[in-house]
Amino acid sequence: FSLNLSQSSNSDSPLHIPISVGLLDKETGKEVVPTTVLELKENSQTFEFTVKGDVVPSILRGFSAPVKLVSASGSDDESALAFLAARDTDGFNKWEAGQKLYTSLIFQKIEGDQSDQTLDYVMEAFSRTLADKTTSDYSIKAYALTLPGESTL
Repeated sequence: FSLNLSQSSNSDSPLHIPISVGLLDKETGKEVVPTTVLELKENSQTFEFTVKGDVVPSILRGFSAPVKLVSASGSDDESALAFLAARDTDGFNKWEAGQKLYTSLIFQKIEGDQSDQTLDYVMEAFSRTLADKTTSDYSIKAYALTLPGESTL
């Protein structure tokens, strides 16, 4: 699995950004690569991981750097967000993925163009979060189930 990270800032030279990453098995949701800190020191770097099967990256675990994460395509992959919102073992990323997914659904509804797929993703994330018996920190569950506020939207 290859992860290509790029940065842009107002600085003349690239910043040193610590990025905590874990890889989750797409089939089981289990961590196949536990949280690892990658050091982004160039404008663009590629990090290689040796894993079997398909994985979903959980990037910026524990809010490891105060940066804005933007997909190379410019749009969020809702299936990956749904996976992370439902199965990520990192509380911050579970919450963040849910916020992006819920925001997408809210704006679809406002625009009168609601996607059944997005609604299914939201329902799965809610259901899995509620049914999760492995999380003993109920505050994380509560945050993961909270819809974005008006100021966020």
